[in-house]
Amino acid sequence: MTSGKLTASLLAPFLFLTSLLASPTTSTTSAIDVVREAIRQMGGEEKLRALRGVRFEAASYRNALEQSERPEGPYIVEYDEISEWRDLEHARWKQEVEINVQVQPPVKFKVVVADGAASRGFSGQTIPASRDQLQEAEEALELCPERVLLTASAAPDLQLEPDTVLQSVPNRVVAFTWKGSPVRLFLNAYTSLPTAVEWKRAYPGDTFWGTWGDVTTRVYYSLWWLYPGGIHYPRQSDTFRNNLPERVVTISD
Repeated sequence: MTSGKLTASLLAPFLFLTSLLASPTTSTTSAIDVVREAIRQMGGEEKLRALRGVRFEAASYRNALEQSERPEGPYIVEYDEISEWRDLEHARWKQEVEINVQVQPPVKFKVVVADGAASRGFSGQTIPASRDQLQEAEEALELCPERVLLTASAAPDLQLEPDTVLQSVPNRVVAFTWKGSPVRLFLNAYTSLPTAVEWKRAYPGDTFWGTWGDVTTRVYYSLWWLYPGGIHYPRQSDTFRNNLPERVVTISD
């Protein structure tokens, strides 16, 4: 056997198994089947629904798109230390951030959202927050990794879209409407874990993004971790807005 035939013989079983793992969604596969499998791979519906809250510490860098000279960069960079609490049971959210920009002293900022109201603290002063913080809390509580699959499964208009390739990997795609906004969820065809979630909505309360009309946000998940109790969770998220790289957050604890 020549080396070329030997190589082909060795590759054939691998390619066959790969094609099975990444086979396209069949006509008999429904959107809810795809989402339920993703829920199972993350740890199961019972475990995800049993989560009453999540707290984490994270390091982040943010590209100050609103202050940089050109949309395509290079960008002014902000380095943040984040503490975040998500009360999933009562739909409450709190985030404390220490903002570090090289040209100014560190600044501490806090946002609290509960019962449809929001406040923010800055330099020891607490004032009412804007609609923008309420939207941020909604997204953090319902489109976060631990809830987005449950949000999708509850959507009455959940549907399959054509499979696609994302990050050089085949992905299955489901779409649904959340709070009047279109959402797409990309699920890795090999693992069924979420690769990314994307939504489109306006941010009238934001000084910068409010001028853009409907903004497309896409969050990529990576650095998947298996936590005690059997829940898979991504420790890194990369956020893009209108295809511009806005923020990277990496959970440290």
